[in-house]
Amino acid sequence: MKARVILLGLTAGVIAVVVYSVMDNPHRFDESGCMKCHLEDPVGKKPPLPLVASVKRICMDCHRKFDPSLSHPVEVSPVTAKVPADMPLSAEGQITCSTCHDIHSSHVTEFGTPSLFLRRRARGRLFCIICHSRESASGGPEGHSDIMQQAHFKYRFFVTDGSRPIDPVSSECLTCHDGSVAKLSVIGVGIWTHSGDFIGYDSGLHPIGVDYEEARRRSGGLRPSSTLDSRIRLVQGKVSCVSCHNPYSEKEQLLVMENRGSRLCLECHIK
Repeated sequence: MKARVILLGLTAGVIAVVVYSVMDNPHRFDESGCMKCHLEDPVGKKPPLPLVASVKRICMDCHRKFDPSLSHPVEVSPVTAKVPADMPLSAEGQITCSTCHDIHSSHVTEFGTPSLFLRRRARGRLFCIICHSRESASGGPEGHSDIMQQAHFKYRFFVTDGSRPIDPVSSECLTCHDGSVAKLSVIGVGIWTHSGDFIGYDSGLHPIGVDYEEARRRSGGLRPSSTLDSRIRLVQGKVSCVSCHNPYSEKEQLLVMENRGSRLCLECHIK
C-alpha cells in the first residue's frame, strides 16, 4: 500500500512537470509587446534600454495580486548584502525585481520544472545566502540568517494532527527553522515552541496550521477574522507563521506589529 502511494505521488509529480513544461511562457511577448516596457524598440540594441517606468511599477501592472510586504524589499540600496554581478542592480544602485528575476529567460528549467525566472537555480535559503551571509543579515554576528547556518537544529515544531496539512507559507518557514522538516514533506498541524518564553506566561507555545474560524467556533475566546488587523494574515484561513511574523519586519522578533501590552496577542485573543 505504501509503495503504491509513493508510486502515485511520483507519477503525479512527473505529470505536473510535463504539463508545466508545455504551458506557454507568460513572459512571451509579440513584437509590439516590447514597447509595453521599453521606451524604444530593443531589437538589435544592447541592454540596458530605457524603461517606460520603474521596474517595480512595470511588474506590478501585471502582478496586481502580489503582496509586496511578504516579499523582498525593492527600490532599496544594499548596505551589508553582497550582490554578485550576475544579479544586476538598477542604475541608482538599488535592488529591483529584475535583480533576482530575468523575465527574458526560460519559464522552465532544464528539468522541465518552473524556473520562476530566477537568475540562479538555487531555491529557498540557498538562494538567500547568495547575497546574505550571517554577518550581512544584520551587520554583525547575529541575525535572521543565523538560524539558517546552524549545523544541528533543535526540534521546535511538534505535529499534533498529521491528517491536516499546515499552510504552504508556514511549511516554507519550517524547512529552515526546524531541523526535523524536509523541503518536500507534507507537514501536519502542530505546535511551535519559541526559543524562549515569548509572552511571559505560555512558554512560547503557539499552534500553527489550525483553521482560525473553526477554532473560534469550537472553543471561543477569539475575535472574528474579519475584524483582525490587516497585518495579521491567515493563509488559506489558517493560523500561519506570517500571522505574527514578517521576515522583512524591522520590529523585534520580526513581528508584524508591536506587542507592547500584548497588543499583537489581543488582536486575536479576547483575553
